[in-house]
Amino acid sequence: MDFRNRARIALAIAAVAIVAVAVPLAWADTQPRRQMQTTEHRVRVNSGEYPWSAIGRVNKAIGGHCTGTLAGRRLVVTAAHCIWNPKTQQFLAPQSIHFVAGYRVAEYIQHAKAERIFIPKEYQPEGKATGTNAVHDWALVLLERDVGDVTGTLGIASMDTARLIALKKSGAVFVQAGYSRDARHVLTAHFACPLGEFVKGIALIAHKCEAVPGDSGSPIFMVDDGWVRIVAIHVATTQTTAEPIGAAVPVASFADGIRELGAGEAAPPPAGTLVPANSVRQLLTRLGYEPEPDLADAISKFQRTRGLKQTGEVSHALLAQLIQALQ
Repeated sequence: MDFRNRARIALAIAAVAIVAVAVPLAWADTQPRRQMQTTEHRVRVNSGEYPWSAIGRVNKAIGGHCTGTLAGRRLVVTAAHCIWNPKTQQFLAPQSIHFVAGYRVAEYIQHAKAERIFIPKEYQPEGKATGTNAVHDWALVLLERDVGDVTGTLGIASMDTARLIALKKSGAVFVQAGYSRDARHVLTAHFACPLGEFVKGIALIAHKCEAVPGDSGSPIFMVDDGWVRIVAIHVATTQTTAEPIGAAVPVASFADGIRELGAGEAAPPPAGTLVPANSVRQLLTRLGYEPEPDLADAISKFQRTRGLKQTGEVSHALLAQLIQALQ
């Protein structure tokens, strides 16, 4: 993988062409009116529980933020335009980037500044917001220290057109989660968000996940073989279509780079920590299993209905099963 590694790095732009390479895009963090318009599908999730704990804010010393995800103990995936300073026309220095994992209001689980940032040499931060540029709008941020051993990490899953079609036919559930500008101090998620198809001729995936400014770089993930794995990151919104459509860079575009840096495997937090009790209650309620007053009974009913081993216990594996049940 041909990386550009700079002492000064670029922040990501959330904009993508959905119909054709020449279609102009709206950069998500600079065009607040061009966003997925409704918010009825976005819900707050508990960032103190895994897998949400592996997602965090990418804060910039100059102000503003994007969303990033731990794909390794010290490796964060985000959008490249989030590292770019349009006023100075320079990339931000690694020390200007501060990743805060599991952030919620005044609380967080772990944090660290960037040590190095890798972006593809093809990315042109000063260029036009078009699909041909947006396909390179991703960045790998190597932190000064490990944080994923506490927060847990998400895995990655590459897919091409054929696999995407197969996943959708099989009922795969996709979830987008980020620190939206209109709810910047809490993590919100769109469960079962509609993932479209690959944009013709370029490595971008169209979607209708309700992503807004602040969500740049946010993960779109699915449950794969019991693990939560990132399939793409949100980077843009169309500028000309009547109904805004999101665009995401598929993991396949940067999977080799993640693996070269020794990351990419999902890993839960230490046993007994960041247990997703609230998240389990939230999804049980959504699926029609009343978790109160007896959570264990509600879990057992869900497991029995799905033909699963009845444990009545909260676990990371159970949460993954609940997410998949949203199909």
